[in-house]
Amino acid sequence: MENHALKDLIERFNRSYRSEVLSTWLFRNLDEVCEITWAWMLEYNEEKDHDGLGGLTPAEVLANARVSTLEWST
Repeated sequence: MENHALKDLIERFNRSYRSEVLSTWLFRNLDEVCEITWAWMLEYNEEKDHDGLGGLTPAEVLANARVSTLEWST
């Protein structure tokens, strides 16, 4: 992945995290930040489809990549 593409990916993730977590919740303590962040990350990676991934979740893309890799090695 080229440097500018990685930068774009990181900036998009940070924008999503800021708008969907940091600007949405009033946290009482650091533990609550961690708990809500963990739940958000699970949803972001396991359940939320991404336009940039062809409407798939990151977990689906990873699973497809593993299947594809296994098919090549046989």
